[in-house]
Amino acid sequence: MKKIFFLLTIISFLISCNNEEINQKEGFLNSKEIENYAKMHSSGLEFCIDKFKSSNLNNELFRTSNNQIDTLALINFFEEETRNYLANNPVIYNGKAIDLNILNQINISDSDKIKTVSHSNFSYDWYTNNEINLFFKDFIQDISSKSTINEINSTISIYSNSAEIKFSKKEDLDIVLSFINITKDSVNHWYKKSNNTASRGWFALAMADAYGAFTWGSFGMAAGPAGAIIVGLNGAIIDSAVAYALGLAP
Repeated sequence: MKKIFFLLTIISFLISCNNEEINQKEGFLNSKEIENYAKMHSSGLEFCIDKFKSSNLNNELFRTSNNQIDTLALINFFEEETRNYLANNPVIYNGKAIDLNILNQINISDSDKIKTVSHSNFSYDWYTNNEINLFFKDFIQDISSKSTINEINSTISIYSNSAEIKFSKKEDLDIVLSFINITKDSVNHWYKKSNNTASRGWFALAMADAYGAFTWGSFGMAAGPAGAIIVGLNGAIIDSAVAYALGLAP
């Protein structure tokens, strides 16, 4: 009897260790991996904006026949430059680089691309999991109500901790943590760029990143959580860069 009990204990222990190993291998491995992922946003954004600055906003590439700013042309320009950046800076998820070919496999129509950069009358229905939609809605509305950078960062931390409790499914949690951490990186990036002034102009650019990560990430879900994560990062860079460029337009 003692031998049976001993064997059952050993088997239980081995199963437990195996499950723990599996859980460790799925998704973001640790907070450092998430942090590095988020930092790629501001790094990629600077890369794209530098490329844009070397071009000319009055270039025919960015203008319609009526000499109006062509938003889709801007999106396509930054999409190409973002892919160039990601080609040399792999996104690490689950301890390995996400296949960049996922970006080529995800088909996003021109009308949907335009929709991602238009935040007026925004609809929070991009994901099939409505809990993600509602969480993002509350997250955006809450940080938008704060008036200082410290309040915003504190609120972001609260939502990050809340997500760990709310989303038991690892892939859902990783998607939520990806747009939360991109938003955190974006908020602090644009705030520093504003020379730490009290003006809230920087906040609109930061929100463009958040919306971009959320909306584009929903299309990436066709390739699973890794798809949502790389396409979301791609979209965050694109949408914020477009917002930046449109802000310069006469």
